Amino acid sequence: MTFIGIDGSAPLDERTGRIEGAQVEVDAVVANVIEHATLHPEESLMVVSASTVTVDRVQDAIQSVLPANRTLQDFFARHEDEPFVVITLQQASAVTRDRVIFSVGFGRSPHGRVLSDLGSLSTSDGLRLVAVAVTRANHHLTVISSLTTNELREERMSDGARALGEFIDDTLTFIPPASSNHPLLDDLGRRLEQRGALLVADVPGIPLAARIGDDCIAIDIDDNLMELSLREGLRIRPAMLARCGWKYTRVHELQLFLSPDIVADRIVKEIRGGQASA
Repeated sequence: MTFIGIDGSAPLDERTGRIEGAQVEVDAVVANVIEHATLHPEESLMVVSASTVTVDRVQDAIQSVLPANRTLQDFFARHEDEPFVVITLQQASAVTRDRVIFSVGFGRSPHGRVLSDLGSLSTSDGLRLVAVAVTRANHHLTVISSLTTNELREERMSDGARALGEFIDDTLTFIPPASSNHPLLDDLGRRLEQRGALLVADVPGIPLAARIGDDCIAIDIDDNLMELSLREGLRIRPAMLARCGWKYTRVHELQLFLSPDIVADRIVKEIRGGQASA
């Protein structure tokens, strides 16, 4: 995951009563779309935002630069099977792409005021939508926000906004152990693919992640948690991932060595609705 924090301010939107669609954030999203088309043209992409105003403004901005940008034209033509889209969190529930740019979409006033109303993130559905935001990317997630994680995590904010701030901080803080590239996990990944799972790459701090449909699971192996305390490994880490919509399981190296197919079958069952284990 990449987090891009920008100093985005905007006047109060008279229609919505919120501070959203800051021009500097829209510009940052468009710049990242063009960068993706230039550096990763082989991978599909979508932009997701919690703000409908931001979605509309990003769509307009993309359309305005498209006629003069051959790189974007070639990129869009290349992915007709998984077309580039700019959509809201609600629309993204059943959509995935190789890479996702998530624009939070809300900022502060020119005087520095931050409102607690962050659109769909502030509704009763906010926690589920945060889970949607962080699990739509198969390979890489970029989060662009005019609000800092401290502002998102303020007590007056909704559960959804706080969960997003916590996810960003926890993900950026957690440093994967040096042993993350593990041959047994590589073998497990191949077995999961044979059973219809899609591996989710480039998730910081998660040695192996897999998806079936809309359900994602984070997989730890015991020696990847050696540097964590018992409390961190057994309680804090699984709880953090669960808050962000991940199912979680921990596999033991000896069991994975002796019975890899049994482990793979168990994990597929967990993804499809069985009880995940720690």
